[in-house]
Amino acid sequence: MTVQLVAKVAGTLKGTVKDKTNNPIANALVVLRRGSATGSILDSVRTNVSGGYTFPNVVPGGPNYWVAVITANGSAVRENVIVASGATVIVDFSFTVSSLDRSLAYGFRGLRIVPVGDRLELELGVSASIRTVSVFEADGMLKYQVSVPAGQSRTAVPASFSPENGFLFQVK
Repeated sequence: MTVQLVAKVAGTLKGTVKDKTNNPIANALVVLRRGSATGSILDSVRTNVSGGYTFPNVVPGGPNYWVAVITANGSAVRENVIVASGATVIVDFSFTVSSLDRSLAYGFRGLRIVPVGDRLELELGVSASIRTVSVFEADGMLKYQVSVPAGQSRTAVPASFSPENGFLFQVK
């Protein structure tokens, strides 16, 4: 019997974050998760002055990665990013939303966040079940949680938990 061992070589995941006029966005938060939006946070970095970011030594294979970027102009996600053994994968982000339209800047998959004074109004849409909104720091630590009763579509969180301050929202 012959057993062949194949070593997997870590890969690299990198990219750039740019605004609607193709200018780099420095200091944007980029978060790397394993598997899904609720998967554990593996790492987070800030973009450099050229809008670039790099996650070196990414373990190849599945489950796939989930990459989120959060800027003052909004947030975006790339799902199902696959890193092959020894490969460099490029995931670029470009924002087309104006920072002047704050109500749209944080819209994502049915969650709309509107800054109102010292709070953020979260518009979730109506659901027949109770939902929980959790706010996490980039390192995965839970900072705030609120329940939204069935039949209600809105709740609020303190404005200090805004995505541009590096916080991530989860609705379950």
